[in-house]
Amino acid sequence: MGASVYTTVSGETTNACGIVQGHAYSILSAFTMTDADDEDYNMLLIRNPWGITYYSKAWNKDDTNWTDALVDQVPLGVDPRTDSEDGLFVIPTSNL
Repeated sequence: MGASVYTTVSGETTNACGIVQGHAYSILSAFTMTDADDEDYNMLLIRNPWGITYYSKAWNKDDTNWTDALVDQVPLGVDPRTDSEDGLFVIPTSNL
């Protein structure tokens, strides 16, 4: 499945989340993570075909909420903390 961010501006403009506007992304998976407090997070695993990510909001690669237990729940063996150089990132559906 694909996704993009609508824009009327040409070029490589990013939105407030660091997503390039007017650019196509692949949605690899929709999934739910559950933390140690039994709180659920509905997430999307996304890939930028450029092989890089600029995503900068909640659950970005540097977010301190990531634990090994949460990373283990990300599909396809992806570690969003380190696989961002492959263009892979995770976003909560609440950001949509």
